[in-house]
Amino acid sequence: MHMATGVKTPVLAIFGPQRKELWGPYGKDHTVIQKDWDCVPCTLRGCHDDGRYSRCLDELTTEEVMIAVERKMKQIGAAETSPSRGK
Repeated sequence: MHMATGVKTPVLAIFGPQRKELWGPYGKDHTVIQKDWDCVPCTLRGCHDDGRYSRCLDELTTEEVMIAVERKMKQIGAAETSPSRGK
């Protein structure tokens, strides 16, 4: 993720209990998928701070991820076909 942002490649990152503002990709061309729950981000190593189970990751559905992927792909496609690209 960090190397991709360093070479200006659009990123779609999945985050659980960590702060996306600290560890996520910087810049406007990136997308972070993260549950919008009261407990997120908790910054713990899992729900019981034991490193085993993070509900915010385990309950992130394939559908939620695929919706974000499809949106990101459309965004990238639109940027590549934009007449202002390369200016």
